[in-house]
Parts: sequence; C-alpha cells; structure tokens
Amino acid sequence: MSSKIFETQLCIKHYQDKVIKELIALGVSNLSIKVIDNWHYENEKQIMELADIEEYVNKGKIAVIDCKYKDLNCGCNISKLANDCYEFDIWIPTKIESCLDDECLTEQNKYIYDAIILWIKNHIEPYELIFCISGIEMCVEYSNDLNKILDNSSGIIQMICLCNAVAPNVLYFNVNRDVDYMTLRLSS
Repeated sequence: MSSKIFETQLCIKHYQDKVIKELIALGVSNLSIKVIDNWHYENEKQIMELADIEEYVNKGKIAVIDCKYKDLNCGCNISKLANDCYEFDIWIPTKIESCLDDECLTEQNKYIYDAIILWIKNHIEPYELIFCISGIEMCVEYSNDLNKILDNSSGIIQMICLCNAVAPNVLYFNVNRDVDYMTLRLSS
C-alpha cells in the first residue's frame, strides 16, 4: 500500500521561527534547507541557518525544508502569499501513523487533529492566526474568503480560524466555537 501525505498548512500574519523549531524538537533528522524561486526549483540554493529563512521568504523565495522522522521523508515548505501572510506547509507520510490514512475524522485519528488545535491555541496568538487547515493529499485554492477555500479545495478534514472570521458555509463540516477560535471538522 502506498502512503498518502498528511498535511497541515498554517497561515499567519507574521513569520514565526517557532513553527520550525517545534518541528525540529520532534526529533527529525537529516535536516536540509534550500530556497527556490518557484515550484520548478529555479535558482535552488542550499542554506545552513534557520535564521536565514525569514530573509529569503520575505524576498519572495520559497523555503523547502526536508528531513526524516522515523526513517520516513517529511518536511515543511514556507512561503509568503500574495496577501502578505506566511504559509507553513508541514507534511508527513501517513505511514508514520496508519490512522492518518483515513480521509475523514475518526476515533482513531481524532487525537492527532486535537493535538493540532491544542498546539495552535498554545503557540499562536489569536491575532496572528489567519487559518490552519489539515488533511490528506490537500489541494488548496487560497483566498481571503474562507468559503472559497473550503469550496474550491480538496482533502481538507479540519480548519481552525478565528471566531470573528466570516462564518464559512458549513454544509459538510461540524463547527465548534470557543472564546477565540472556530474549528470546522469534516462530517463523517
């Protein structure tokens, strides 16, 4: 069975290197950082310092961090989107945890999605968060409108955004709100 890719895409207002430092703290190995001009890998350049990523991303480059976790390839791509927010796309193969292979929220994988929500609440100030989406083999069409993201994207299982964000159409999602955050989870 081939492995799918589980992704979490975090969009925030300002660059925060703690996202990368938390990834490294999980115990990844074989860390490699490069910057590229585009997804054709034009002008690929290896960089050695985490501290240099922000400078390159602010100049319009895409940072590609490749590493291994439990002997499987994983990584994080960082870019600055057209609306000046920063996207951190963290990806791992679902082989790392077989319950991630499910294309919906289940009792077996719920703890992983809960951990993402908890991490966001503990590490990202509400005023910094634009959204965080997680899912399998996601294809995301970015927009300033959360409805368009949900309507025009595929593979999204969970979205976290601020409660004061425009409430998305939630036909296929269960909604939970607390003081600062709204969580949408794909209905099974």
